[in-house]
Amino acid sequence: MRIAVITQPGFETELLAELAEIWPFLLQKNLQTNTEAWPEWDVRRGFIEGEVEIFQALQINFFSRLASRVLLRALTKKVTSQAQVFQHLGQFPWQQTFEKDQKISLKIDLQSPLVNNEKWLKEKLFKESRFVFTKPYDALISLRGEWLQVSLNSSGEHLHKRGGLKARGLAPLRET
Repeated sequence: MRIAVITQPGFETELLAELAEIWPFLLQKNLQTNTEAWPEWDVRRGFIEGEVEIFQALQINFFSRLASRVLLRALTKKVTSQAQVFQHLGQFPWQQTFEKDQKISLKIDLQSPLVNNEKWLKEKLFKESRFVFTKPYDALISLRGEWLQVSLNSSGEHLHKRGGLKARGLAPLRET
């Protein structure tokens, strides 16, 4: 499966080094330590992208300190018209990907002359009440140039926000 591991821009090489360090310790489906070859990674500003087994991809959520999100690339298509964008998004298996009555939180990132009006896209394709546009998002729809991608967020809330204190006590006052 193709994945994108998101990090702060400028930390891509550190993220690669961290993943190389934890790679042998990730488990395979048979619960044995990882014997898969180190994947080829495409390094881009703010993320790295590569082909890994879904089992390893999900573990990156737990073991990486530099990753803020792990996105599973569910659809990548080259499109040349607005009609193709609507066709591919309309045919995406939302019902098979998410539970029947689950609200699906979407984020839309448009950087293309094919479709540049996010509000119009939301009204045309995502008018069902099960689609909402809140954080954290379940799916990211990205249109950059002529490439349409639907990515599933396997991380939920930002990874750096997990495990934080739920309630904080007052700091003791120290009178001098």
